[in-house]
Amino acid sequence: MSRIRQARLRLGVSGRELARRAGVSPMTVVDWERSDERDAVSVTTLRRAADALGGELFIEIRLPQAEHAMRREQRRLLEYHRQVAAKLVLDPETVIRFAARRLDELRERTSGDVLRGYIDDWSVLLGLGDPAALVRVMLDPSEEAHDRRQVSPFYDALTDEDRRIAIARAAA
Repeated sequence: MSRIRQARLRLGVSGRELARRAGVSPMTVVDWERSDERDAVSVTTLRRAADALGGELFIEIRLPQAEHAMRREQRRLLEYHRQVAAKLVLDPETVIRFAARRLDELRERTSGDVLRGYIDDWSVLLGLGDPAALVRVMLDPSEEAHDRRQVSPFYDALTDEDRRIAIARAAA
Protein backbone atom coordinates (compact mmCIF):
# COMPACT_ATOMS: atom_id res chain seq x y z
CA MET A 1 0.00 0.00 0.00
CA SER A 2 1.26 3.49 -0.80
CA ARG A 3 2.66 5.67 1.98
CA ILE A 4 0.35 8.49 0.90
CA ARG A 5 -2.70 6.22 1.15
CA GLN A 6 -1.58 4.81 4.52
CA ALA A 7 -1.17 8.31 5.96
CA ARG A 8 -4.46 9.46 4.48
CA LEU A 9 -6.38 6.47 5.89
CA ARG A 10 -4.69 6.72 9.27
CA LEU A 11 -5.92 10.33 9.48
CA GLY A 12 -9.38 9.45 8.16
CA VAL A 13 -8.99 11.65 5.08
CA SER A 14 -10.69 10.60 1.85
CA GLY A 15 -8.98 10.84 -1.53
CA ARG A 16 -11.38 13.63 -2.49
CA GLU A 17 -10.58 15.55 0.68
CA LEU A 18 -6.83 15.21 0.12
CA ALA A 19 -7.34 16.44 -3.46
CA ARG A 20 -9.29 19.45 -2.19
CA ARG A 21 -6.64 20.29 0.41
CA ALA A 22 -3.81 19.92 -2.12
CA GLY A 23 -5.66 21.85 -4.83
CA VAL A 24 -5.59 18.98 -7.30
CA SER A 25 -8.16 16.65 -8.86
CA PRO A 26 -9.13 13.39 -7.14
CA MET A 27 -7.62 11.53 -10.12
CA THR A 28 -4.28 13.22 -9.37
CA VAL A 29 -4.37 11.77 -5.85
CA VAL A 30 -5.05 8.34 -7.37
CA ASP A 31 -2.00 8.85 -9.64
CA TRP A 32 0.11 9.92 -6.65
CA GLU A 33 -0.83 6.79 -4.75
CA ARG A 34 -0.20 4.50 -7.73
CA SER A 35 3.21 6.10 -8.30
CA ASP A 36 4.00 5.73 -4.62
CA GLU A 37 3.11 2.02 -4.72
CA ARG A 38 5.62 1.56 -7.56
CA ASP A 39 8.28 3.61 -5.69
CA ALA A 40 8.15 6.09 -8.57
CA VAL A 41 6.69 9.07 -6.72
CA SER A 42 8.70 12.30 -6.65
CA VAL A 43 9.87 14.02 -3.47
CA THR A 44 7.85 17.06 -4.53
CA THR A 45 4.67 14.98 -4.67
CA LEU A 46 5.36 13.40 -1.29
CA ARG A 47 5.99 16.84 0.21
CA ARG A 48 2.77 18.18 -1.32
CA ALA A 49 0.74 15.27 0.07
CA ALA A 50 2.37 15.61 3.50
CA ASP A 51 1.63 19.34 3.58
CA ALA A 52 -2.00 18.76 2.59
CA LEU A 53 -2.32 16.13 5.34
CA GLY A 54 -0.77 18.47 7.91
CA GLY A 55 2.29 16.30 8.36
CA GLU A 56 6.01 16.47 7.75
CA LEU A 57 8.04 14.70 5.10
CA PHE A 58 10.97 12.72 6.47
CA ILE A 59 13.38 11.11 4.03
CA GLU A 60 15.80 8.44 5.10
CA ILE A 61 18.44 7.13 2.77
CA ARG A 62 19.88 3.75 3.65
CA LEU A 63 22.40 1.69 1.76
CA PRO A 64 22.98 -2.01 2.41
CA GLN A 65 26.29 -2.47 4.16
CA ALA A 66 27.95 -4.09 7.10
CA GLU A 67 27.49 -1.12 9.44
CA HIS A 68 27.80 -3.28 12.54
CA ALA A 69 31.49 -3.73 11.64
CA MET A 70 32.12 0.02 11.50
CA ARG A 71 33.77 1.85 14.33
CA ARG A 72 31.65 4.40 16.19
CA GLU A 73 33.40 7.33 14.47
CA GLN A 74 32.75 5.80 11.06
CA ARG A 75 29.07 5.25 11.86
CA ARG A 76 28.72 8.80 13.16
CA LEU A 77 30.27 10.34 10.02
CA LEU A 78 28.08 8.13 7.83
CA GLU A 79 24.95 9.19 9.75
CA TYR A 80 25.96 12.86 9.45
CA HIS A 81 26.18 12.39 5.72
CA ARG A 82 22.84 10.60 5.60
CA GLN A 83 21.32 13.68 7.21
CA VAL A 84 23.05 15.90 4.63
CA ALA A 85 21.92 13.60 1.80
CA ALA A 86 18.31 14.05 2.88
CA LYS A 87 18.78 17.83 2.81
CA LEU A 88 20.50 17.55 -0.56
CA VAL A 89 17.50 15.73 -2.03
CA LEU A 90 15.12 18.42 -0.78
CA ASP A 91 17.21 21.52 -1.59
CA PRO A 92 20.24 20.67 -3.74
CA GLU A 93 21.14 24.24 -4.76
CA THR A 94 21.43 25.52 -1.20
CA VAL A 95 23.42 22.54 0.08
CA ILE A 96 25.81 22.52 -2.89
CA ARG A 97 26.34 26.29 -2.67
CA PHE A 98 27.05 26.03 1.08
CA ALA A 99 29.55 23.17 0.65
CA ALA A 100 31.34 24.93 -2.22
CA ARG A 101 31.95 27.96 0.00
CA ARG A 102 33.49 25.71 2.67
CA LEU A 103 36.13 24.18 0.38
CA ASP A 104 38.69 27.01 0.68
CA GLU A 105 38.49 26.92 4.47
CA LEU A 106 38.98 23.14 4.41
CA ARG A 107 42.03 23.47 2.17
CA GLU A 108 43.63 25.92 4.61
CA ARG A 109 43.06 23.62 7.61
CA THR A 110 44.06 20.36 5.92
CA SER A 111 47.54 19.00 5.46
CA GLY A 112 48.66 15.92 3.64
CA ASP A 113 48.37 15.03 0.00
CA VAL A 114 45.78 12.30 0.50
CA LEU A 115 43.35 14.50 2.44
CA ARG A 116 43.88 17.39 0.04
CA GLY A 117 43.13 14.96 -2.77
CA TYR A 118 39.80 14.19 -1.13
CA ILE A 119 39.06 17.91 -0.95
CA ASP A 120 39.81 18.11 -4.67
CA ASP A 121 37.38 15.20 -5.21
CA TRP A 122 34.67 17.12 -3.35
CA SER A 123 35.43 20.20 -5.43
CA VAL A 124 34.98 18.29 -8.69
CA LEU A 125 31.75 16.66 -7.47
CA LEU A 126 30.33 19.97 -6.29
CA GLY A 127 31.26 21.54 -9.62
CA LEU A 128 29.20 18.89 -11.42
CA GLY A 129 26.15 19.93 -9.40
CA ASP A 130 24.74 16.39 -9.52
CA PRO A 131 22.97 15.59 -6.22
CA ALA A 132 22.74 11.87 -7.05
CA ALA A 133 26.51 11.62 -7.58
CA LEU A 134 27.14 13.49 -4.34
CA VAL A 135 24.82 11.18 -2.40
CA ARG A 136 26.54 8.09 -3.83
CA VAL A 137 29.95 9.37 -2.74
CA MET A 138 28.70 10.60 0.65
CA LEU A 139 27.12 7.25 1.51
CA ASP A 140 29.70 4.94 -0.01
CA PRO A 141 30.47 2.29 2.66
CA SER A 142 34.15 1.83 1.71
CA GLU A 143 37.10 2.66 3.94
CA GLU A 144 38.28 5.28 1.43
CA ALA A 145 34.85 6.93 1.56
CA HIS A 146 35.12 7.10 5.34
CA ASP A 147 38.44 8.92 4.97
CA ARG A 148 36.87 11.28 2.43
CA ARG A 149 34.01 12.04 4.85
CA GLN A 150 36.57 13.25 7.39
CA VAL A 151 37.26 16.26 5.17
CA SER A 152 33.70 16.82 4.06
CA PRO A 153 32.52 20.33 3.21
CA PHE A 154 29.01 19.34 4.34
CA TYR A 155 29.48 18.97 8.09
CA ASP A 156 28.41 22.51 8.98
CA ALA A 157 25.30 22.20 6.79
CA LEU A 158 23.70 20.32 9.67
CA THR A 159 21.74 21.93 12.46
CA ASP A 160 22.34 20.91 16.06
CA GLU A 161 19.13 18.85 15.86
CA ASP A 162 20.40 17.09 12.71
CA ARG A 163 23.62 16.22 14.54
CA ARG A 164 21.72 14.88 17.55
CA ILE A 165 19.65 12.64 15.27
CA ALA A 166 22.79 11.39 13.50
CA ILE A 167 24.57 10.66 16.79
CA ALA A 168 21.55 8.75 18.11
CA ARG A 169 21.35 6.66 14.94
CA ALA A 170 25.07 5.93 15.02
CA ALA A 171 24.76 4.72 18.61
CA ALA A 172 21.81 2.43 17.83
